[in-house]
Amino acid sequence: MRSIDQALMQLRGATRRARARLPGALGRPVRPARLDLRVARWSGLDADADDRALRPAQARETIVDAVAWLGPLPVAVWPGTQAADAAWETARGALRLAYRLDCHTTLVTDGHGLDADRARALVDGGLHRVQLQLADTADAPAAESALWALAAAATARGVPLRLEAALLWSAALAPHAATLATGLSRAGATAVAVVPGWRDTGPALPLPPGLAVAPAAAQLTGALAGARGDGAPGLPGSGRCSVAHRRVERSPDGLLRACPHLPPLPDAALREAWTTGRDHRDRIQACDRQCLHPLLGGAPG
Repeated sequence: MRSIDQALMQLRGATRRARARLPGALGRPVRPARLDLRVARWSGLDADADDRALRPAQARETIVDAVAWLGPLPVAVWPGTQAADAAWETARGALRLAYRLDCHTTLVTDGHGLDADRARALVDGGLHRVQLQLADTADAPAAESALWALAAAATARGVPLRLEAALLWSAALAPHAATLATGLSRAGATAVAVVPGWRDTGPALPLPPGLAVAPAAAQLTGALAGARGDGAPGLPGSGRCSVAHRRVERSPDGLLRACPHLPPLPDAALREAWTTGRDHRDRIQACDRQCLHPLLGGAPG
């Protein structure tokens, strides 16, 4: 794409994010600034063990509807925790379509199932960014293998690919954090940071020296001090939640949400669901939890 087209896309994205942060700004209703497609269940985020998954047609329709309404926007695709082959195929097709529609593309994965062939297919399909999430030391080999495969594919094709890794902070992970961060960096991650877990499981151990905290989770250490350990989403907190105005997701059950922890928006096409989903947004505004995870409340990629 020509540099002028890229500049225009960046300007449109900045404008969308500004409107998302200032509801009602410029006399327009709030619109989502990014789209997330969660193909299959993500451990720790989805409370139940539902094995439903998005169909390829659902993923394609959601991307097309989003771009027709909002123009090219950041699209993140999550194949799911330890994703099956079918989920990976849905994710690959969705990322390829989003790229062809001039969207910035992000893959969110735990690394399971991401081998050399799959990495090449993703890179060839126009992948821009990878956010690898590590919640358990047992998942480290898969995470590192996935990073090696992605870095090799990007190098072989001569294309830029942003590789990031995040450690979901917990008392179980804390003693191994420094070792894990070193391994992920050696495997190709250009940035390794700590992010909060999806749910409040109680205070974790202090951060080891030199390990970064994701900018969108800068309140992590202070917030953990007040954790209740009640297993509810996020952490106890106050202040306006940004999730309602920054993202919309198509969940594995096929329904649309801004917050993945609350009942969905109306079962309708994207634009209609968003514009008529007052109850969903009111629940977010009334929530007394604080979800610090950058994939929910952080700035879009």
